[in-house]
Amino acid sequence: MISGFPTLCPDLARITLQSLPRDSGAVSEMLLACNRDSLRTLRVDSPLTEEAREIVYKLPRLTDLWPWAIIEESTSLPTVTLPDLTAIGVEFGDDLNLLRGFRGVKFEKLESVTFWSYSDPDGGFPEAFECVALAASAQNTLSTFSYLTSRSWDPDDRSLLSFKQL
Repeated sequence: MISGFPTLCPDLARITLQSLPRDSGAVSEMLLACNRDSLRTLRVDSPLTEEAREIVYKLPRLTDLWPWAIIEESTSLPTVTLPDLTAIGVEFGDDLNLLRGFRGVKFEKLESVTFWSYSDPDGGFPEAFECVALAASAQNTLSTFSYLTSRSWDPDDRSLLSFKQL
């Protein structure tokens, strides 16, 4: 049913799918078949195939991406070019390479970021985020920062002081 959505609705602008099986390839099939120029919002909690990720990270009009089209930590990020992105959610575990994979990406319109972490917050997350966000020019536009973790975190970390609009 999911992979058939683009046939039924060829100009999907918003896709939100949650509580799917983690091994479902239907979301990837749907993304491969959808009109890439019409998609603005993608909110899925299912891993994507490498081919689908390549498409997602280059959608020309995507503004809202949650939870960053989940990828396995051992997977490398493809080249990211999302010029209209205003909101992003990122889910990750212990591997901060996911964040470092954003280096060189310009998020000139990014206003909101949300991170879901299953790792130790003292494992360098704030510093990795600061490095990536500053390189992406996000300090000029970012107004909302959410960090969700089940572990305790030291809110006195100074890494976020560069973001004056938060």
